[in-house]
Amino acid sequence: MRFTFAIVAIAAVAVAAPIALFAQQEPSRNARQALASEVHLAQTVSPWLAKAKELGPANDAKRVQITVFLSWRNQGKLEQLLEDQTTPSNPRYGQFLTPEQFHSAFSPKADDVSLVQSTLRGLGFNVEYTPASGLFVRASGTVAQVKQAFHVSQNLYSYRGKTLRAHAEEPVLPAALSGLIVHIAGLDDSRLLMRPMHISRMQGRTRVNSVSVQPPYGFAVSFPCSNYWGDQQANLQSSQTQTFPYGNDLPWLPCGYTPQQIREAYGANKVEERGRGVRIAITDLYASPTIVSDVNTFSANHGLPPLTSENFQQILPANVNSIPDGDPCNSSGWLSEETLDVTAVHAMAPDASIIYVGGVCDATDQADGGVGLEPIYQVIDQRLADIVTNSWLYNGEADVAPGQLLSDNAQFLQAAIQGMSLLFASGDDGDLTQAGSAFGGSNPIASGSWPSTSPFVTSVGGTSLLLKNASGKKEEYGWASHFTVFQNAAISDNGGTVSEQGYFTPFIWSFGSGGGPSLVMPQPFYQKRVVPEIFASQTVSSTGQIIPLNPPARVTPDISMLADLYEGFLDGETYTMFFTTPDAGCTQLTETTEYCEQPVGGTSLATPLFAGVLALVNENRFSHGQWPVGFVNPALYGLRVGDDCSDDAPIRDVNAPKEPLGGLIGVLGVSNFVGFGAIDSTVDANGNLTENVDSSLRSAPGYDDVTGLGVPNIPAFIKSLSGKKLLP
Repeated sequence: MRFTFAIVAIAAVAVAAPIALFAQQEPSRNARQALASEVHLAQTVSPWLAKAKELGPANDAKRVQITVFLSWRNQGKLEQLLEDQTTPSNPRYGQFLTPEQFHSAFSPKADDVSLVQSTLRGLGFNVEYTPASGLFVRASGTVAQVKQAFHVSQNLYSYRGKTLRAHAEEPVLPAALSGLIVHIAGLDDSRLLMRPMHISRMQGRTRVNSVSVQPPYGFAVSFPCSNYWGDQQANLQSSQTQTFPYGNDLPWLPCGYTPQQIREAYGANKVEERGRGVRIAITDLYASPTIVSDVNTFSANHGLPPLTSENFQQILPANVNSIPDGDPCNSSGWLSEETLDVTAVHAMAPDASIIYVGGVCDATDQADGGVGLEPIYQVIDQRLADIVTNSWLYNGEADVAPGQLLSDNAQFLQAAIQGMSLLFASGDDGDLTQAGSAFGGSNPIASGSWPSTSPFVTSVGGTSLLLKNASGKKEEYGWASHFTVFQNAAISDNGGTVSEQGYFTPFIWSFGSGGGPSLVMPQPFYQKRVVPEIFASQTVSSTGQIIPLNPPARVTPDISMLADLYEGFLDGETYTMFFTTPDAGCTQLTETTEYCEQPVGGTSLATPLFAGVLALVNENRFSHGQWPVGFVNPALYGLRVGDDCSDDAPIRDVNAPKEPLGGLIGVLGVSNFVGFGAIDSTVDANGNLTENVDSSLRSAPGYDDVTGLGVPNIPAFIKSLSGKKLLP
């Protein structure tokens, strides 16, 4: 196995090209510069710049933070070690390193780290932090200092609805640093493009221009609704001759599955494991001030143990809840993300210990203390957890500079060597070629999203879950949501009848499980002979053109769980009241806030749920004196996959529905609003129904790029991953 970074070549469409890390280029400033004293650092310009609109120069006085990344020593040995650790027949199988052992064997030389630090100080920057591993040096300075030190521009650009600072040239470094530095993050504002994957059935309004984070606005809950799929139905009575393609007797969508129902659906109620002795870390931005009270209210309502100082810890930087002007990171969205992540982990693994590590959004005139991957690296370098769940992404891979991909992979590789399971949501916008609701834009080429497409992480996709009863009987399908609204609709008092005067076509694409090939990461060894060649060797453009990939690419997701918000997970959170009285079904807390429980979804639900599943696996392994399951992908791709829910296999295959399915949604207090959510199907403007439609992605028997291998069947999943090798 070799995971050395390589760019996947894409025939006919130039997305990225291989480039040396330290390519010397002809100077263009002041005739010629002395190449003996300077060198250009390649792959730092973000690809999104080519699609952005320049607005003018950035403020020279604005303070920014830069992170200068070095590389690991003994890279070849590092990759060989990972292969040994994940090969069952190898004597080193499962023998993971401690952070101290990793640092001793692979960290950059101390003299090299010191040289980077002293050079940055000499360039006028304030050196703030270097982790124990020495992988990077974090420093701060002004925009003017960045321009002068690295000979780059610093202009403002409009991109994806944000105003972002960026450079258009590769930076120039002192020649003494040649070969030491892989990437310099912070020369642009690309981190502001990172998005949480949290979605709710009735999206509320959010605050902007606040000094500190505030709860999101509340909203009315769905009504009527089903406890299990189909136990509450309505007869559709139309005054139109138009026939509704999904029939006239339709279920009300579920009220939101409870923790007990989720455990029933995946078989967690049939095992003794509850995550005891396992540490799960969650990394997001910001920190909800009401996280403990919200989760404990929810836990009391649904039979879960409370969060205490024994099982819940937060690690937060200074000014974590300081909001820059314009709220560029959407603070309230991150609060909801944290609440869902913590609640979902707690629901699946009630006895696990949860560690929340928050990052801050970039702030004007102060060093930001770290965003995005720096909270996660704190968890990795100190090995604060056995499992790390992350519900945030970039839109595809073109919003991240190639050098950042290298630096991110270095962090992820360290986690794998240390026996940590690193999970990322695969995304909520299908293949990203349609203008869905998650990212609010479309890409020209179908692909997965970073960091989910890294070969060193587990990519978690989404399903639609139709849980039928408390015994766990269910149907489960690939997640793709399309929506319509009935005209002049009215709900009878008992919810048994809906009268309407037609429905709007075409259905609106809302969300769907993210997936597809990476455009930059080659196929990892564990996907060979399992992932069908068609998924790894080609992709499509937004116009349907087939685009070959050479060499074969990493494909996402790896595994899936519930993500469809039409049958979402019931989650509780503090909201700001939109009116002077609380919303229906909510409890007023103060003059301005209320506590509400409502269905939420997204692969930001599936990912912490799977983290909880791995916690059950690790509890079982720990009880038998075994190592944690660690980097789980090689093991996943070796497990048996069953054909359907009746097959007692550790992973169950997920396909498309065999008949048109969907459900009704109505809103209490808005009697003339009734919508319909379709499951993995849609209707065009002519009323024609098409099934199995997650953008260009399709659910299929065996591995597919909507749900990956399938979903875990927890009793057999734990048994298959329990292992036999004991600790020495």
